Amino acid sequence: MELLSYPLLHPSDSQRIENFLADVKIVPLTERVKAAAIRLRRQHGLKLPDAIIAGTALGARLMTNDAKLLHIPGLAAQEVRLTST
Repeated sequence: MELLSYPLLHPSDSQRIENFLADVKIVPLTERVKAAAIRLRRQHGLKLPDAIIAGTALGARLMTNDAKLLHIPGLAAQEVRLTST
C-alpha cells in the first residue's frame, strides 16, 4: 500500500511495483517490530505506517525517499530518489 499510494506514480511504475511485490514474501509483524513501531511512533511522532516500516528496518538498511525516516536516530536509512523512465 505504501509503495502504490505514492501520489505522482506513473501507471507504468505501478505495474513495475506490482511485479516486484509479486516476488516478495510477506511476513507478519513480530512482537519486536510491534514494540519498536510503538516506541518510534511515540518518540518521533511518526504516522503508523512509517513507524511500522522503521521498526521493521531496525538492524537493516532502509531504502526510502521519506525525509522524516532519513533522520531517525539508530535507523540506518539511505535516500532513494524515484524517477520515471
